[in-house]
Amino acid sequence: MLRAATIATTHAALLVAAAAGWAATTRPDLFVQSAGLPPDGVGGSTISVRDTVTNKGAAVARSSVTSYWLSVDGHRDAKDILLSGRRTVPRLRAGGSSVGHAQIVLPTNVAGLFEVIVCADATNRVREAKETNNCTAARKPLNVYLPPPPRSG
Repeated sequence: MLRAATIATTHAALLVAAAAGWAATTRPDLFVQSAGLPPDGVGGSTISVRDTVTNKGAAVARSSVTSYWLSVDGHRDAKDILLSGRRTVPRLRAGGSSVGHAQIVLPTNVAGLFEVIVCADATNRVREAKETNNCTAARKPLNVYLPPPPRSG
């Protein structure tokens, strides 16, 4: 009798695990396919960032927000600087993509060579099959210059 109970419990556990896996694979999965930006910019100025967000999941993704960060190492973490400006991405069917531009204001208190990280679903509105693949660094870095000092006189 113990063997039959063990088999029934194992079978139930396998069904639950299979259902959980099936649910994950039937969700949307947003990622940034590409991102383009100018080679440089001056703090306080506005640059245009172009990106493509794709849903490589098996279900429709509700509308979401794409945001942008300056990073010294190309990996999204607490040291990165969130840039003002974001882009709303419309609902995307499975396999669908959205190409768009965002106007980003560069901070006035930093200078140097930075990676610009673009993150799809930055506000976590979409429950996805994989939540860890939403961010990507633009192919080329951005050189940020300090703004000129104010003129006196």
